[in-house]
Amino acid sequence: MANSFDVIILGGGPAGYVGAIRSAQLGMSTALIEKEKLGGVCVNIGCIPTKALLHSAYIASLLREAKEFGVDAGAVKTDYGVAMQRSRKVSDQNSKGVEYLMKKNKVTVVKGTGVLQPGRKVKVGNDVYEAKKAVLIATGSRVKGLPQIGLEINKTTVISSDEALFLEKAPASMAIIGAGAVGMEFANIFHAFGTTVTLIEALPRILPLEDVEVQKAGYRRDRRREGEEGHAGEGQGHLGGRGGRRDAEGRGRDGADGRGSRGEHGEYRPGRMRRAGDRPRLH
Repeated sequence: MANSFDVIILGGGPAGYVGAIRSAQLGMSTALIEKEKLGGVCVNIGCIPTKALLHSAYIASLLREAKEFGVDAGAVKTDYGVAMQRSRKVSDQNSKGVEYLMKKNKVTVVKGTGVLQPGRKVKVGNDVYEAKKAVLIATGSRVKGLPQIGLEINKTTVISSDEALFLEKAPASMAIIGAGAVGMEFANIFHAFGTTVTLIEALPRILPLEDVEVQKAGYRRDRRREGEEGHAGEGQGHLGGRGGRRDAEGRGRDGADGRGSRGEHGEYRPGRMRRAGDRPRLH
């Protein structure tokens, strides 16, 4: 059968494409089904483009501090759109690298959405593919929203990290919900490109999943910045910026004015969740 393979893999992210390569190396005919670009979240809308933007942010910050090192770089002008386009090129290059690995290892790549069928079969469009040995599900994750508090992503004023990676310009102001690793990364990036950032965290400290030493380091770095503010613990403790208040270990204290936070854009980073609504269905 033309559409018969030893192994069929749903999802072309780090788990899926690595599994496909290993399967092929072990001598099994392998098909990988992916509806988007190869590489998954990490390569296309996660780690890789974010790190590219962080490098641009680092250069902008370094140039602003260059005079302290005896180098006068003059006025520093930033353009988030240019940095974004560079980050997309970096991501595309990595995705093409995964495509090359698929060809090198003779893995058949099928573009489309896979729907599980009885008997180790997967339907993609009008075609049905059968796995002789196994179907591997590696469908990855998606952004987790906060519908329980009425905050829905509208992709214009309320965005996720997915949309933030494709903005043409840095907004004048932004409120970021979630001060974990990703929220802190985006606060760093947009602050470097001139955005006034408000970072909001429900737990008592920023970087709540990290060691206390890392939290303190993040707090100290945050305190040195102008134009960046944060709220922790119920969203009311000020964590930085002008007029912000914290205790000695970076814990937020409740603001006396009880004010909320507003921004031109609101980005939320409450984390990611498995693809539940659009995961492969068993028919």
